[in-house]
Amino acid sequence: MVPFVEREDGVRLHWDESGEGPGLLVAYSYIQHPQVLKGLLAELQEGHRLITYDARGAGESTRQGPYDMATDVADLIAVAEETGPLAAVAANGDATNRAVHAAAQRRDLIPYVISMESVPLAPRQAAGTDSLISSSSVLEALVGMMRTDYRSGLIAAIERGNPEWSQEQIRARVDAIVAYVDHDASVGRLDEWIRDDPGEDPAALGDHLIVAYEGAGGWFPADLSDLGSQFLPEARFEKLERGALTRPDLTAAVIRSVTGVSAPVR
Repeated sequence: MVPFVEREDGVRLHWDESGEGPGLLVAYSYIQHPQVLKGLLAELQEGHRLITYDARGAGESTRQGPYDMATDVADLIAVAEETGPLAAVAANGDATNRAVHAAAQRRDLIPYVISMESVPLAPRQAAGTDSLISSSSVLEALVGMMRTDYRSGLIAAIERGNPEWSQEQIRARVDAIVAYVDHDASVGRLDEWIRDDPGEDPAALGDHLIVAYEGAGGWFPADLSDLGSQFLPEARFEKLERGALTRPDLTAAVIRSVTGVSAPVR
């Protein structure tokens, strides 16, 4: 039987789990295909109960909105209630904001949030940095492109985040995303992420918010800890040798330090 969470508006959220141990819920971002985190899940499958879910509009979940942040937060909480207890939620991009809001509302369900290569702050808080997210004109252009030409918008977003990728790699990722998540869902979540002001929620988590990052620049400032020290002084920032998604073994080590699971002997 395929597990689903039934929501009040009739939407069915597909989720899945594997393994045994502390519960770790993984939340995908607005353009993240599950294949992106395959390496990380493989690193963590021993010693964890791994839970993934398809947000509304994606995968095997109902292809129906709305795709606003509040609805996504409520959906995440519903999945956590269904699949708990959890040790942590791991996420990136707009899913980090989603997880932080959910954790601030339900600390009993979500004790820790681990963010990968993103920091849950409003774009205005990045003003004056070397990040693309600090540029309202760039963000508005990307949303407009995504709205009018989904594939071109995805290409632009992926190229910015992965400048070393070949055109063949980018096309393959775009094909996977288009098949996995609806156009309206991606555009809606991107727009909501840009507009979202997390307010006091990230700071309220204190050192239960962990940010694993490389510091190579791009969408966010080159050194997230510099920005974080201003707005999230109690959060834990873990700078990695390579990107959190490029080196899943390094990210897995950060997650295990939170969940208390020992590294597998290989």
